[in-house]
Amino acid sequence: MPAGRTDFSPETATPAAGDQSASQLIAYIVAHYHEGHRRELPGLVRLAVELGDGAAASELALRLSRLLPALELHMFMEEMRLFPMMTQGGHVLVEQLIEDMSAEHALHARDLARLRSLTVEACAAPKDSAAGARILQFLDEFAAHIAIEEDTLFPMFVAPVRS
Repeated sequence: MPAGRTDFSPETATPAAGDQSASQLIAYIVAHYHEGHRRELPGLVRLAVELGDGAAASELALRLSRLLPALELHMFMEEMRLFPMMTQGGHVLVEQLIEDMSAEHALHARDLARLRSLTVEACAAPKDSAAGARILQFLDEFAAHIAIEEDTLFPMFVAPVRS
């Protein structure tokens, strides 16, 4: 893989909404997003630390290092609790777990904007542009991860709210 390139390429193509079962979509999410995040985030934390002592670089490194355990715990909860319930066809607790995961997604989505801003600021120098591109690619993948769960997977298990 070329230096500076983040590899999130899954073995399977991105599933089209409505074309995949919940089990197929979950397998894709775990293989593509969860495993991709696990591979990439530790290296991005190290990369951010190497950017230097500027305020933006320091805050970026700190926020990415805090994201690492929070994201791992979130993915673990999905993989060990929520996804098994989903692949077994649902459970009485599935809606509560989805609500909990959605609340965490909202917090992560809010943090993405700050992480993007810090990345742009910390990587403004040409010598840091490759690092910035890698971090921004990860943030794009993280946003897509949240979106596929919120917009495609979770609606398969949550009844629409009727007015």
